Amino acid sequence: MAGIGFRLQRLLRDRTYTGVLHAYFYAALISSGPLVLSITSLSLLGLSVAAFRGPNLTLFFSAVTFIYSTSMILTGALQLVLVRCVADADYDGRRDRVWPLLTRFMAVVIPVQLAFSGILFFLFTDTSLVFKFSCIFLSVQVAMMWLLSGLLTAMKYYNRVVGSFLIGYSASMVLGWAAFRWLGADWIMAGFALGHFVLTIMLLACIRRETPDARGADGVRTVPEALATYRMIALCGLAYNVGIWADKFLFWWFGDGRIQVNGMLFAMPLNDHAVYLGFLSIIPGMAVFLMKFETEFSTHYAAFFDDLIGKAPLETLESRRLGMVTSLRQEVMQLIKYQGTFTLVLLVLADRIMPTLGLGALQTGVFQVVLLGSFLLLLFLTFLTVLFYLDERGPALVCCATFAGLNISVTGASIYLGEQWYGVGFVASTMAGLMLSSWFAEKRLESLIFDTFTRQPMYPDAPTKTP
Repeated sequence: MAGIGFRLQRLLRDRTYTGVLHAYFYAALISSGPLVLSITSLSLLGLSVAAFRGPNLTLFFSAVTFIYSTSMILTGALQLVLVRCVADADYDGRRDRVWPLLTRFMAVVIPVQLAFSGILFFLFTDTSLVFKFSCIFLSVQVAMMWLLSGLLTAMKYYNRVVGSFLIGYSASMVLGWAAFRWLGADWIMAGFALGHFVLTIMLLACIRRETPDARGADGVRTVPEALATYRMIALCGLAYNVGIWADKFLFWWFGDGRIQVNGMLFAMPLNDHAVYLGFLSIIPGMAVFLMKFETEFSTHYAAFFDDLIGKAPLETLESRRLGMVTSLRQEVMQLIKYQGTFTLVLLVLADRIMPTLGLGALQTGVFQVVLLGSFLLLLFLTFLTVLFYLDERGPALVCCATFAGLNISVTGASIYLGEQWYGVGFVASTMAGLMLSSWFAEKRLESLIFDTFTRQPMYPDAPTKTP
């Protein structure tokens, strides 16, 4: 994401209010695009169908939510590993390996998603064939979207990225509505999935345009080789996404007030709407994260290792290390200042905002808890990113596993204790992840120079003997 951030910062050279708003608008869309645009398109589609006295869309919304959540978990491991492999190829000056890498990962993701969604919707739901096939088609497109969105660093023009998401989700909304009007309620999912197919094609075209000819590319890892090499990164991706969605699944399956929509598809209106609105609250923080943190920190990070490879003196390396530490502290304070202020305002005004949206007192309480948890999640993500920059895979996995484990256990306990405790599991798990990740990041940055030198091999590899 830092590559996109550097290009967005060019917009900040125009120090007018319009230029600044323009830059942060793009940053918000790129960093939170799928989240914001998916919720917006679903909401507008629901309103447009309701305006024509259409059917209840609870089944449609539940299926889309289930597809988004399960596809994030299924592709989380592969997405992080693919991004790391592409970063390695880019560092080696071998961007011709990017497209072959992507196609190999696609060849794994598509069959896995097809098998999972096929079993789920054909064996565990009682719906029409059109709806089943449409759900399967959508699940493949969403899984592809998660995979392709991880390769934004390979795209040169952020306008194309933003345009792809806007056109894709607009097409999903329009085609879903058109399918309902012309073909009937069972075809809404088909139109929505077709719009996602448009998004997939556009993202693929963006990536292909920015990668060189792959003919003759050598040294391209297979998926099993990549997973074996970066198994801890893969586990981080799995654990993190499990942690994000664990409490939602527990509420759907065991919470008071849950409803069985159809087969394995559940919903919990008491909790769901408040949770989604709470997640939207971190959009300003995500924009700041992309515009400032990754670009500033990555600049000092790259300078440190450039000087290291160039055999710069110790005082220069120490100066670079202090620059990384200072940058991290300043950017975290910026996140706390901007996102913290926005979160605080929403906490204070929640009693007024939620009733206007048709949500009651209990949902207001859940919304306030999720606001706090989302704010902590943003800070946790910041320090987790630092650990990935520093290649601290073990500590990163400990943080992600703690996040997932606590969210499962504390949420389970909160369901047993009653509605007044809903959301506590998410807050507790993000707080624990934040504390652990910040401690690991600070410890690693303090000993960065010592660890960098002492982790080098004592002797060079022995030359390979030729017969």
